[in-house]
Amino acid sequence: MDQAFALFVIGRALLVSAQSIHA
Repeated sequence: MDQAFALFVIGRALLVSAQSIHA
């Protein structure tokens, strides 16, 4: 469960960073 949560957090961080780069 901890690994899945970590992957979710990392995925969200990458998504936010990608959005900030495009914006």
